[in-house]
Order: sequence, then structure tokens, then C-alpha cells
Amino acid sequence: MVSRGGGFTDDVSRYFDVSKVTDIGDYQQPNIEIIAQLQPDLIVAPASGGSPDLGEDTMERLAEIVPNQ
Repeated sequence: MVSRGGGFTDDVSRYFDVSKVTDIGDYQQPNIEIIAQLQPDLIVAPASGGSPDLGEDTMERLAEIVPNQ
């Protein structure tokens, strides 16, 4: 799960056991290496107005981890 810089806030811990959740970095600059180590089946990225909030380079790197199947 991404955070908004500086880790999880109290409102997140109300819904998740944060000791079992991996912080993959800031939502605008996720840590690609940590994401790759987790070997996810699905990556959900933030978007607004139909366009991803992440840069093109980041989106390409995420697509390499979980290509469309």
C-alpha cells in the first residue's frame, strides 16, 4: 500500500493491520524495487481525469512487473 509520504496515518490503521501491510512509498513515487519483490498479480495506480497520476516512466516500469494478460 502506498502512503502520502511519511508512512501510514491513523485512519489507515482503522481498516488494516498495518503490521501486515508493506509500505511501498509515496503514491506519486512508489518504490518500484519493493513492488517487484512483492510479485503482485495486480497493480492499481491513481488517476484523475482518466489519466494516470504517475509519470510515463513509472507506468512503464510497473507494466513490466505485471504485464497485461
